[in-house]
Amino acid sequence: MPGHLLGLSVGQITAWQASLAAVLAAAVRPGPPTIAAGVLAIGVLALTVVRRRGRWLYQAYGVRSRFRARQRVPVPAGPADPRLAALRELLPDLDLTGAVLRSGKRIGIIHDGQSWIGLVAVQAGTDIVARPQQVGWLPVRDLAGALVVDDIDLASVQVLRYITPAPTGMIPSQAPAAASYQQVNRLRTPGDQHLWVAVRLDPAHCPDAIEVRGGGVEGVHRAVRRCIARILELLDSAGVAGTPLDEETVRSVLALSAGTHARNAPPGTRRSEETWTHWRGDGTVHVSWWVRSWPVRGIPMKLLQEAAAAVPALSCSISLTLHPERTEGARFRCLVRLSAPSPAAANHAGHALLRACHTAGIGLYRLDGEQALGLVATLPLGGGRL
Repeated sequence: MPGHLLGLSVGQITAWQASLAAVLAAAVRPGPPTIAAGVLAIGVLALTVVRRRGRWLYQAYGVRSRFRARQRVPVPAGPADPRLAALRELLPDLDLTGAVLRSGKRIGIIHDGQSWIGLVAVQAGTDIVARPQQVGWLPVRDLAGALVVDDIDLASVQVLRYITPAPTGMIPSQAPAAASYQQVNRLRTPGDQHLWVAVRLDPAHCPDAIEVRGGGVEGVHRAVRRCIARILELLDSAGVAGTPLDEETVRSVLALSAGTHARNAPPGTRRSEETWTHWRGDGTVHVSWWVRSWPVRGIPMKLLQEAAAAVPALSCSISLTLHPERTEGARFRCLVRLSAPSPAAANHAGHALLRACHTAGIGLYRLDGEQALGLVATLPLGGGRL
């Protein structure tokens, strides 16, 4: 990854070099200024050398500081779709508008305050028993080519799979009902699955492309329309059907993915809560992990999908986000999120997910302190800003 060497950031290495120079100066020329510099250097070394729960100490302090700052954010005012009210507490500028493709198909465009996002649904399955052709992953290498469309540089392209383990997602795997489904479907746990592709456009990445298309919101909409059309072309080339989503469907997809719903509540009522270990919205608890290591054998995404489908949860989301890289190709980030009706149920499902992933050779890192960001990154928003 650019800016990293052997898992260390260039900033850490630079800080070590400066700290070492300060310590040597303090040793060679003792005096109040150099002694103070030496003490400061030792503090910098401690922050950048010591690890705590998988994070460098300076990262842990940053996570804690940002977590506390989010606790102080007030409930946003103003009208909002009641299904998305809990999400607007995380994304106060969340809004949806519409545009029309050349084919005449209307699409919904999401704005999260920084970027604009368009969605394409792919092989949305509704069968109780998932069919093999419905559980395959998309040609990710081809989708990485969509990071640059003509003169448009996208911030990211996201492939998001949403899984509801059947029969209810909360029935133990040893229960007779689940066993019956497993006999029908062999290794696959039955469930309802949806697959979406999201394109995320940040105007700051390609101002000229926006300007040449009329500038402002109109230029952004035209650029998003072009990127959606390109995604449809790539899917069609791979023999996969894709459907761009209109505003109302996008709202429903966001609510489904976040587990939120319309609820009568007085204005200003908080609908969500972030704790160190989970995010809760409209009564549903969400826990997210980052996939930090992959198996050396098998098809990684298929193994992860099968592990997620076996978890006793209300739902499980797998988000694979492709980002542009300054050198060549594309770097990606994969996150997994499960939802459950209570913290206890979420912990139970989390342990099941960790066991299933460990068996498959997949390593997960729980995003404690960043669960709200993990939720945003696993919504159909192009990977969010995590």
